Amino acid sequence: MRVVTLGALMSIVAMLPCYSTAAEDLPERTLKGIRSVEVLVDSLKESSPTRIVLPGTIQTDVELRLRQFGLRVVSSDKMSADSGFPNLRVRLNVLDQTMGLEGTLVGYFFVVKVEVFQWVTLVRPPRSLARALTWTSRGVYGYVGTEKADSIQDAVRGEVDQFLNAYLAANPKSTGSR
Repeated sequence: MRVVTLGALMSIVAMLPCYSTAAEDLPERTLKGIRSVEVLVDSLKESSPTRIVLPGTIQTDVELRLRQFGLRVVSSDKMSADSGFPNLRVRLNVLDQTMGLEGTLVGYFFVVKVEVFQWVTLVRPPRSLARALTWTSRGVYGYVGTEKADSIQDAVRGEVDQFLNAYLAANPKSTGSR
């Protein structure tokens, strides 16, 4: 069983994308002036009958949290062209852990990451537009037993709160109500 668990954990950790930036405050600065975002939830757990976190539930939870801090949540077709069309992408990967010959579900391995993508202009010639990842949360991965499955949604909230902290630092006068 230990080999199966270690293999499953290594598989889910391998799904974590790795990013680096030259300047520590650059990602935060790219959030300055954002007034609205589109929220997208990616989940690799779509087809499992034991799915414990519904993408629609996460979408609603994230949108509510953003609105509480003064961000408008809109679809991409409702954004103005000068907004940069930012979208906040929640990536959630969940992997069931089963035990025994019967395949009894005993827990979940999970990975959560929040990212912001925007249109940016390259500074070198030819100056052209490109869609780019401009901010990313630290990401979290872990394991929970079936009785603690709700803590996966808490992990999503924690990653969204990282975004909100960076957003508020970049936009100090646009603080919403808590």
